[in-house]
Amino acid sequence: MGVWFGGKGAIASSPIPEVINNNYPVIRTNSQPIRIPPPKVLEPKKDYELHLGKPETSNVRLVLRLSDRRVYVFDGDEEIASYPVAVGKAGWETPTGNFEVIQTVENPQWQNPWTGEIMPPGPDTALGLRWIGFWSDGENTIGFH
Repeated sequence: MGVWFGGKGAIASSPIPEVINNNYPVIRTNSQPIRIPPPKVLEPKKDYELHLGKPETSNVRLVLRLSDRRVYVFDGDEEIASYPVAVGKAGWETPTGNFEVIQTVENPQWQNPWTGEIMPPGPDTALGLRWIGFWSDGENTIGFH
């Protein structure tokens, strides 16, 4: 799992349209590209939280600790899981702040922003097996993978 942002029109999508959870959009479809914004859209800091659903109605949240290179899943104050993540690099820093999960995609396809080559879903692709989008300007999206 990693954080992906920045890129020249990178997209991720998958073949079967389906909304899985009405609390936040979970989409599987080729018609829903995930557009990646240019770097430095948001200012980098140390940690940030992503809320699954609206923060005022859900106790479940994700906390990314950049120094640990891990995302932690909490239900209230209880840590219930954690996963390794990649973090940004100079010029492509990981954005920080409080965000709400806006989209998840299972088995996303990835289009290389430099060559245009479309990579099929799989654990060894740039996006891996899951995409969790948490920021969008309406055209581009930033998310975990």
